[in-house]
Amino acid sequence: MSADLAAEIVAHARADTLLDAIFNQYGRHWFKDDDPTIAALAEQHNQGAIDLLAIVTPESIEPYKGSTFFNGQHVYRALISQLDASAADLLTVVQTLLDGAGQDMAAGLPVEEFAKWCSLDPARPVELLALVDADFPNADRFLTIAIKNGVNVDRGHFLDRAYGFLTAGSETQKQAAINALGQVPPLDDADWARWLDAFTALVAGSESDSTSSTMLTAIARRLPNAPEKYRDLLADLGIAIAQTLGDHVLDTVARTVAFDLDHIPDRLLEALLDTLRHVKATNLGTIETLDFALMKLVEQGQNERARVLLDHLIRRPDDPIDAEKFDSFWYKVAEIGGDIMEDWIVTRLLDGDYALCRALDDNLFSPGSDERTLAIDFTRYSLSDPDHSYLARKAIGTFF
Repeated sequence: MSADLAAEIVAHARADTLLDAIFNQYGRHWFKDDDPTIAALAEQHNQGAIDLLAIVTPESIEPYKGSTFFNGQHVYRALISQLDASAADLLTVVQTLLDGAGQDMAAGLPVEEFAKWCSLDPARPVELLALVDADFPNADRFLTIAIKNGVNVDRGHFLDRAYGFLTAGSETQKQAAINALGQVPPLDDADWARWLDAFTALVAGSESDSTSSTMLTAIARRLPNAPEKYRDLLADLGIAIAQTLGDHVLDTVARTVAFDLDHIPDRLLEALLDTLRHVKATNLGTIETLDFALMKLVEQGQNERARVLLDHLIRRPDDPIDAEKFDSFWYKVAEIGGDIMEDWIVTRLLDGDYALCRALDDNLFSPGSDERTLAIDFTRYSLSDPDHSYLARKAIGTFF
């Protein structure tokens, strides 16, 4: 480490300008985690020459906005796992950075590094769990990290605590424990029985929408590696949760179909798609995820399921969703082309519904879209003479 760099950092600390240097000077370089500047900052902190944590408060970071804030956050993200600090001090800084980042997609990056920090010393999960028990501010938001890392230290104790939070914890603690149990693999039949019994009790207890959505995520995480004999039970739990139809649950249903499609049993998938018929047109974030889910269905050849769901959403009498909201889906249909796109076109033209035909024209053949030739081999379809005449009229009315 450069002596000049270390002296510069210490001088900033003594002049009360270190935080500004981190956000406005060091942060602008977007250092890699092993950069000498990051190493120097961590070393000076760990030697007690500076305190990188005490200078971070809601008031001190308030002036830093936009890219300047995220430059500084990046420096702290790189530092967190390297610092010798108490769980309380580090947790406080991580929460302050989270609050400062707001809804940005990069907001959670310091949390990942805090989890890494927690994993590097077997005393740290215990220390973090003690903060939760002491009602230390915001500690329960990091309970998942304590449990996930704690099972590597004392599996029995931390699992007992996790299951305890399901019945005696606050809403935040319960959700954190559910999240952790979704990521700690059961090791044997006894583990599976305990897991399934606990989640069955939660489902029967009519949990809140947000807690139910956390449960559904945990179930989706367990499915890929679940023994075959437990998959039906997991599917039953998933179906029961999905049928509550809460906004958070439906958002998780869409995310599950979009990102876990390969691992969803067919019976559960059918139920999940049925619940997605109830997504509200005002829930734009869920619709964006649903768009991706429909695209994944088409990618995997499940065209009929995608078609049935999309048709319902577009033409339901109450609260229809604009077909243009599903731009990723339409792009995928056009990209695949061939028989897949032709089947979509012929099916909708034969149906004759104005909303469906307009959706085809607007999203596959609108001005500015890639030029596509409408040349369908109708011999692939069992069409009567009246069908041919109807299709011709409908095609002219729709596309010309």
